[in-house]
Amino acid sequence: MTIFPASAMAAILFVSLNPELEGRWGGELDVGAAQLRIEIVLDESDGSWSGELISVDQGNARVPATSVTVEGDRVIIELSAASARYEGTLTPNSQLDGEFEQVGQTFELDMARMAQPAETNAPPARYDNDRDIRVLNGEVTLAGSLRLPEGANTVPGVVFISGSGPQDRDMTVGEHRVFLTLAEHLADAGIASLRLDDRGVGDSAAITPHHPQDIADDMGAALTELRLQPDVNGQCVGFIGHSEGGSLAFMAAGSSAPDFILSLAGMHASMADTLIEQGEAIVRASGGSDADVAAQRAVQDVVMTALRDTPVGEAGPAIEAGLIEAGLPEQIARQQAMIWGQAYAQNALDLDPAPYMQAYPGLFSALFGGSDLQVLANVMSERIIAARGALPTRVSTLAGHNHLFQLEASGLPTGYTTAPHAMSPEALATIVEEVQNLIDMSCQ
Repeated sequence: MTIFPASAMAAILFVSLNPELEGRWGGELDVGAAQLRIEIVLDESDGSWSGELISVDQGNARVPATSVTVEGDRVIIELSAASARYEGTLTPNSQLDGEFEQVGQTFELDMARMAQPAETNAPPARYDNDRDIRVLNGEVTLAGSLRLPEGANTVPGVVFISGSGPQDRDMTVGEHRVFLTLAEHLADAGIASLRLDDRGVGDSAAITPHHPQDIADDMGAALTELRLQPDVNGQCVGFIGHSEGGSLAFMAAGSSAPDFILSLAGMHASMADTLIEQGEAIVRASGGSDADVAAQRAVQDVVMTALRDTPVGEAGPAIEAGLIEAGLPEQIARQQAMIWGQAYAQNALDLDPAPYMQAYPGLFSALFGGSDLQVLANVMSERIIAARGALPTRVSTLAGHNHLFQLEASGLPTGYTTAPHAMSPEALATIVEEVQNLIDMSCQ
C-alpha cells in the first residue's frame, strides 16, 4: 500500500468540536503483503479541524487531509490526493476504531493516541524578518520566503534545495520544520537564506517536472533572484542542497554559477544505486534477513527494468503488470505504478551526477550523517572524492546523526518524526560553521 504525498494544501471544514480527538494517533495497516505504520495528526483551531496522514514506513510520506469532519465521537478524514478515506470512532478507552479505504479496498485500522515529543527544539517564530519572494523560471512561478538577519545590510546568502518529492519551503517532517530551523540559525550568524515551496506545493505553480534538470533550472532562477535582493551581497551566494538537492545544486551550477555549494546528506549517485543501497540498509537495520534483502531487490528490479525498457512517461502499465506477476496485490502494484511510472523517475533513474560535480570549479563541502540509512555516508563520500579529484572539496561526517541530521542512532525513517528536535544542536552549529567557512574562502 502506497500513500501518496500530496501537492495541495489541506482544506478545512467547519465542524463540531471534540477536543479528545485532537493530537497524534498511530496504528498499523495490515494489507496482507506488508504492515505499514500509519500516523494521523488532527488539529482543531477556532472551531475548525485540519488533518494530515503520515505513512511512516514510506519515508514519512505526508498526505494533507482534503477535509476533516467531526460528529461527536466520530471522525471522517478525506484524503483525495491518495484516493483514500479514514473513518474512526473514539472508544471509551481513548482509541480510534476505524477503517481505511483506498482504491476500492477497505482495511481495518485501529489507532492509539501517541505521546508528543518531549521537546521540539523549534526555532523562535521571528517571521518579521521573512520577505515573500516569487521566483520565475519561464512559465513556472515558485513561492518562497527570504529569511534575513536582524539589521541585514548586504549579507551573504544561500538558496535551500530540498530532496526527492514535493516539499514545502520549511521542509516540514511531522512536527519538525527542518529548513526553517536552519534558516533561523543562519540568520543569527548573519547569513540570509531563501527557502521555496516546490512545484505543486503551497503557492508555487503545479507544473510537473519531467527531468531533474527542470528542478535544477528552478533553483538556478532562485539564485538569480537572491542576487537581486537589496539586502544580499550578490557576489557571495550559494546553494545548500539536502539529499537529492545535493545533486541538483551541481546541475543548477552550470547556468547560475554559485560561489559555493554545501551538500547535506547529498545523493551523489544515480537514483538506481541510491535506492538499492538504502533499501538493503533499511531492511537489515529493521532486522531483515538475506532473504528479505533479496525479496526487496527483486521488487526493485521489476520496477527498474520497466523504467529502462519503456518510453519515457509510459512505464506505468509495465510496472503494474510486473509487480502483480511478482506476487504483489493489485492495489499495491497499481499505486506503485502511478508513482514510479512518471517521466521524472525514468529520467532520474540512471542519471550520473559525477559529470556535473566535475564541471563545477568552485568550493564544495559535503556533510553526512553517520547513522543515515537513506544516503550512506561512506559510499557517497568515496563517489564525491573520485568525481571531484583535485577540485576544492571537503567531506565530513557527523557520527550518530540520521538523514535529517537529528541525533538518532538507528537511522531508520521512523526516527524522523519522533526525534525531539528538527536538527540536533551539534548539527546546526556544524552546518552554520561550514557555511561561514565557505563564505570566508570564496567571497574575498
